[in-house]
Amino acid sequence: MSLDPFTAALDLGRDVINKIWPDPAQRAEQLFKLKELEQKGDLAELQAHVGLMMAQLDINKTEASHPSMFVAGWRPGLGWLCVIAIGYNYVIYSMLQWALALSGSDVVAPAQIDMTELWPLILGMLGISVSRSWEKRAGVQTNVVK
Repeated sequence: MSLDPFTAALDLGRDVINKIWPDPAQRAEQLFKLKELEQKGDLAELQAHVGLMMAQLDINKTEASHPSMFVAGWRPGLGWLCVIAIGYNYVIYSMLQWALALSGSDVVAPAQIDMTELWPLILGMLGISVSRSWEKRAGVQTNVVK
C-alpha cells in the first residue's frame, strides 16, 4: 500500500473493481476508466510542478534585476567561488607544490579543498543533472529562457 493518498486510493479502486466485476470485459472497462483518472491526476500534478517552477523563474528574474549587489550578485558570487575552488584544486595547488619543491623551501602548500560537497553545488548551478538527461531521452521539450 502506498503512502501517497492518491496512489493508495487508486490501488483500493483496483481491488474493488477486481472484486465487484467478475466479467473480464466489464472489469477491463472499469480499470480503463480508473487509468484515465490516474492520468488526469498525473497531469494535474505535473501542471502544479510546472507552476512552481515558473514561480521560481519569476523570483530568479526579480533577484537578477535588483540594483543591490547583495541581492542580485549572490549567484555570480557563488559561481566565482566555485571557479576559484576548482582552479586551486586542479591548477594552482600543483603549480604551488612544484614551485615550492624547486625553491627548496620548507613551506607546505595549503591542502586541497574537499570537493565532495562542492561538486553537487557546481553541477546544480550549471543545470547538469540526471533529470535533464531523462527529459532528453523521453523527448520532453523544455523552454530555455534567454
